[in-house]
Amino acid sequence: MKSQIGFAVQAGSFSFEELQSGASTLLPNKLLQFSAGGFYHMELKQVRIAFNPGLHPQYGKGEFQNGLSFERLGIQLAVPISFYILDLGSDCNCPTFSKQGELFEKGFHLLLYPAANYLTQKVDQDQAEKNSGFEYQLGIGLGLDIGINRHSTLSPFLYYSRYFQQQLGFEAVPADWVSSEGGSSVHFGLKYTWYTKKRR
Repeated sequence: MKSQIGFAVQAGSFSFEELQSGASTLLPNKLLQFSAGGFYHMELKQVRIAFNPGLHPQYGKGEFQNGLSFERLGIQLAVPISFYILDLGSDCNCPTFSKQGELFEKGFHLLLYPAANYLTQKVDQDQAEKNSGFEYQLGIGLGLDIGINRHSTLSPFLYYSRYFQQQLGFEAVPADWVSSEGGSSVHFGLKYTWYTKKRR
């Protein structure tokens, strides 16, 4: 298994869904979240499937529909998996493929993005209220590796995620806020992978 290290940044736009029970809800809207962190890139030898486990600090800011500000700060443990479906059975010779006219064939990949997030969330009002907990996500998307030189690859990516076991309730607004049925987000990111040894 080949391995490298890298760094990734990404930004996402979130939406939350009302409970199907008909209970009165107050949903956060206009929530944007940003993250940046390091990862360890591993590739299988015989099949072009890559794993990128990493830790990514997160910060999100938005507001509820009644104007209360809403912030969250946390850490994400993610294990993105890339499937190079146009080049599954070959020796990639990455990242030098960009000079060989095979950018799309060698670099295009489908992305599976499982992750666990630990978040501390705050509503800003007369007396700020916080809660903390885990939420889990599963995303699907696509990306493209662009070989810069024998040591470096730059990879833009885009994915859509669904969220599970969200803990977003606050006691200060019990009449309006119950819980979210679930949530989703769309993320755009950029990752840089550095190869510690020259590749062929």
